[in-house]
Amino acid sequence: MLGRPAAILSLLGSFALVGAGCASSHNAPVAGPAGPPRVAASVRHEPGSPLSGDSTAQVETATPTSALQVLGSFLSLDRIPEDLLGPLSAHARVILETAGDRAPATRPSLFTGARAGSVADAEAFLRLFEGRAQDLADLRGALPRGVTATFEIEGEARTKDERAHERVRLHVHRRGDDPAVEIAVELAGVASPAGFAGELVAFDPTKLGRGEGFAVIARSPFSGERPGAILVLARVAPPPAEDAPGAAAHRTACVQCNADIAREAVLVRELASRDGATSPPRPDMNEAIRALGKTDSRRASIFLLAQAGSAPLAEDLALSASDRVLGPVCASVERMANAPGAPTGGRELGWLVERAAIEGLQDLARTGTLPPETEVALARRCGAAALSLGSLFGLVEGCKSLDEFEDRLRLENVDLLDDSSPSTRVRAFDWLTARGVAPPGYDPLAPAPVRRVALDRAAALERAKRGTP
Repeated sequence: MLGRPAAILSLLGSFALVGAGCASSHNAPVAGPAGPPRVAASVRHEPGSPLSGDSTAQVETATPTSALQVLGSFLSLDRIPEDLLGPLSAHARVILETAGDRAPATRPSLFTGARAGSVADAEAFLRLFEGRAQDLADLRGALPRGVTATFEIEGEARTKDERAHERVRLHVHRRGDDPAVEIAVELAGVASPAGFAGELVAFDPTKLGRGEGFAVIARSPFSGERPGAILVLARVAPPPAEDAPGAAAHRTACVQCNADIAREAVLVRELASRDGATSPPRPDMNEAIRALGKTDSRRASIFLLAQAGSAPLAEDLALSASDRVLGPVCASVERMANAPGAPTGGRELGWLVERAAIEGLQDLARTGTLPPETEVALARRCGAAALSLGSLFGLVEGCKSLDEFEDRLRLENVDLLDDSSPSTRVRAFDWLTARGVAPPGYDPLAPAPVRRVALDRAAALERAKRGTP
């Protein structure tokens, strides 16, 4: 496996120098065609998700029997292979600029040409690079519920007074009891002669089974080396048995995770107790609403409003929709947001933005067909319910909150599992599976009597859960 050491590095609070020219032979890289950068590697654990960064989020204590194992690997390549994985844009949920305030990266530079996707066999995938890749770091973390494990490689400062700013980060977040994890990758470096840049790409929640992984291959952000690429691989596994290989390392990672979270809690309390301590300024929602009518700022404005209120479709449209689509959507959001008594925050704002975005698409659909990328965004948000726009728009009109909309979408997709069209059933099943609510034992391509048995059993379980006959 590319000459990895037997024990995967487990680092916290301190840095280990790995890569070309490292004095330690314990983690010496395999000889290869590329000249890998000298990097310092570290891992830390934080409450909250990669996007929220909520230091007050509720998390569970990491124990060797409850916390998942999470591994982050970094390799240096000569180039981005075009025959592996798929375009990053096919999996990305959002790309943000991180050099300043986080804002949508309307023209990503560091992730240009990047590849991403799930791999069914992570070990076999890594073997594809034998002889043409250099190990930079293998890091281990622990993943209790509500925690993000962040793995980082940072460029070594080349002079005594120089601070290294070039880095690659892999964030893996465990979302409660959800079997899917949130994965994000962050790059910082010189993007062009224009100067330094930072970008973070967050992917759709991904369920990683035993032996599987999620990989990203992007242009290397490290200067001073030959142009190349960086491969980042995330793997998540159940906790090992007490006497299994890796059990001792997992126990150590759990101890380090708890120390990180405790340190973060102390820091938050310390900052809150200081005289004159103030919270970071909150985004001005009213200013964002006013900016919806301006062509040059409406994309960033609707993205801000969608994120503030947890409106996934509006957020997706802010990133992927063309100006022709975005215009009616923003106009609809602006009209509703300026109505008397309109909410200015929370999930109420989220429902306003989501409903207005869908109604903006309805106005657009009356004049012709929706562009393919917009249909994809609708399918990602609504599953098979998006196949009939008329029914979807009627469903939205009958809802009064985001929670009700989510529940109606779930019920609609469950109903469509009995549709006569195999493609409709597959789309509904995939959408429900991604949210962990697909009927147990159901196969969308099974014979009708077999599907009926699974659906009847699921309906009986649902009635028992609700306490209805």
